[in-house]
Amino acid sequence: SNHSPELPSSNPKNKNNMDHTPPGNANNDRSNPQKSQLTSAEFLQFQSTIQNIKSTFINRYGGSTDDTSNKAAIIADDLMKRGVQHPETRTIRIGEEHSEEATLMQLEVARTAERMLQAKEAGRPFTMSFGGYSITVGRGNRFDQSYPFVMERILKKPMLELGIDLAVRNAAIGGTPSFPYGWCLNNLLGDDSDVVSWEFGLNEGNAADGMESYLRHTMIMPKAPKFLLIDKMRGRGGGPKFDILRKYAEKGANIDSILVDYESAVNPYLGDKDKKAVKPEYAALDGFSQWDVWGGNANCPGHSPWHLKMQSHEMIGWMLAMHFVDALEVAADMMQNAEKRQYLSTLSRKPSVARGLPDPVSNGSDPDSPYSSIRFGVKSGSAVKNETWQMHQVSCRTSYDPILSGGLKEIIRSGVHEHEDILRKRDETLIESSWVIDVGKLERETKIKVENCGGLGYIDMKKSLYGIAASGSLKMEIPWQGAQEDQSAIGDDAARSWFKSIVICEVNEKRKVANVCKIDQDISFKIGGKEVTNVKELSFTGVSYLKQDICFSLDIPATASVERRTKDSKSLTIEAKVRNEKIPVAGACSISHVIWENM
Repeated sequence: SNHSPELPSSNPKNKNNMDHTPPGNANNDRSNPQKSQLTSAEFLQFQSTIQNIKSTFINRYGGSTDDTSNKAAIIADDLMKRGVQHPETRTIRIGEEHSEEATLMQLEVARTAERMLQAKEAGRPFTMSFGGYSITVGRGNRFDQSYPFVMERILKKPMLELGIDLAVRNAAIGGTPSFPYGWCLNNLLGDDSDVVSWEFGLNEGNAADGMESYLRHTMIMPKAPKFLLIDKMRGRGGGPKFDILRKYAEKGANIDSILVDYESAVNPYLGDKDKKAVKPEYAALDGFSQWDVWGGNANCPGHSPWHLKMQSHEMIGWMLAMHFVDALEVAADMMQNAEKRQYLSTLSRKPSVARGLPDPVSNGSDPDSPYSSIRFGVKSGSAVKNETWQMHQVSCRTSYDPILSGGLKEIIRSGVHEHEDILRKRDETLIESSWVIDVGKLERETKIKVENCGGLGYIDMKKSLYGIAASGSLKMEIPWQGAQEDQSAIGDDAARSWFKSIVICEVNEKRKVANVCKIDQDISFKIGGKEVTNVKELSFTGVSYLKQDICFSLDIPATASVERRTKDSKSLTIEAKVRNEKIPVAGACSISHVIWENM
């Protein structure tokens, strides 16, 4: 950071400095800085806990802390330098600009510390929510051995010592791409999230447009959370995804994102041939003992070569924890000094949903391209630099678990039945008279195997609505959820005046049967009672699984109308019916997500 540009002092007495402080992300908490006071005894206890965490990290990944050459600490520090990359490189001075009391720190770390203090002062938990694929779920291990919970166990004590309650959610779903997940962040991760993540590397390759779409949807969440990208640094400059994070940081739009690169972190510890066996000089370290051991029993599913074993999850969890330890130390320092705490609070800004978004940078973001608005937003006409785009409110209903709110059943009006027990007590004839909430054959068999070996604690399940021609009509009704103050500007009941777009997604699964349903060919849709004549397959990075596009846009008929349930309540009906009578039960049509963009 010696070569990083320093921003003007964050000093509320200096109006010019405040105007040039780059924006943070969110401050919609009603904070009380008086709650941030820390006694000397509390501060000393916190320091002792942090020192123990640092020593344990060095012992695990560097060697004995008794080494007078400091070699162990250097090895552990190098692990962090490889494994945690920082798009934001600027520093900021907290306090009087020329005062000896002023503290110089990384802008990214300061912003994260401010998030933590906001949570404390508002009397709420600091919530970290993790999304991703089967690696983040922890497949092959127990759910509580996955890296989000490793991190939680390390950080829980020091955060409590600062009076900050830590809440960690692992809402990853095996075999699920970043979209439609990215349209359902409030449903799955929670609208109270201070930190969110996604694991991109295994399935979404080097392309970055899917990640940018995901990032922009995180930025309009109520707290515009800190973003953790779990991926690889790819070539010179870090690759397209890291480059997008860097550009957003430069625009002041997302200043405390990080990239976590497990492969770069671990590779120097492993043998040169297959990168699987630990080098002899590191084999005795706590972080590499039982390196080849899974957390789940040998008879449990998930022991696949692309999944991570128990100690790999430990390493990622420790890297994340050590990153947040830096922010905790800043938060503790601010809690010792009320004036510094006030200076730090100048990093707080309104959420991006209120401020606007910067111009997108990846391919596919052309505002004239189809479906650009539901991915990247629309030009707002704002003259404020780096706030020239805005996102319409995007709503989601999904049948996937785990879910916190917005289940698909909320919008179903008729045409659906459920099994008594989706895994075991089933009526296979239900689908012959109605759509049915179910799971695919492979998903069901895998879940039963997991149950039979002890359960492992997993909470994810890809449930979906399934139907064939004999199932009849599925009727749904979606509410308009745009800004209430916008209602007066819409003077008619035309559906297109209230809804910008509607997307239907099917469950992502492997099915090796003939005549598997294709939504755009085998289902007829009505919106607002009018036939839909154009169903278009969406194709972009993040919305495909196993080379199969799983989401489809329904063109809203020009003559479709909304229904007014009350003065302030508008809704739109959607009806789906399988028209291809040759679709067998094994290839049934499925609907797992309904997404709509509110005008």
